[in-house]
Amino acid sequence: MTIISHKEYEVFLKNMEKSPKTLGSQDRVATLILGVSTSWKDSLTEPYMEGVDGAPAWLEFEHKIWELGEKLRHVLKANRWKGKCPVLDAAVKILSCKDYRKGRQTFALLIGEFGQGNYGIHLAECLTDEEVSGHCLKAMTKAKISGFGEHVRRILDSSEGWQRKAAEKYLTLYQ
Repeated sequence: MTIISHKEYEVFLKNMEKSPKTLGSQDRVATLILGVSTSWKDSLTEPYMEGVDGAPAWLEFEHKIWELGEKLRHVLKANRWKGKCPVLDAAVKILSCKDYRKGRQTFALLIGEFGQGNYGIHLAECLTDEEVSGHCLKAMTKAKISGFGEHVRRILDSSEGWQRKAAEKYLTLYQ
């Protein structure tokens, strides 16, 4: 595993917003987003904000990882990186790691937006994960990923109205 200094993470994060085209290769960006996510999860464990309607509070690292996914969306767009690629492979690793909790939501959405259907199985595998299932479903619908009706039908029983509507939309389009 590559060792990356805190200063290098700080420069990377600043450049994600200011100069997204100057971040280097996809492999380098993938290494940095995985490294910074792990670093935050291990060090930023304080509550950040209260949950809504009885949901658990967001921890500081969850919010940082959520923001990282949003910044990464801008990087992918600026560099025109899409389809199967190292950066989205890293995004799938973050999405698949339940330790990152709700912070993974933006990663699900950007996989749907930029993955061009290449990551359908990974999104479908997360449909049983309450912290990201609705976001994965929206990503699958946006990417026109069909063939997962059995997985999606389970969401029709969700207590979250927006998730039920997203499931109905998916099933209408792809069943």
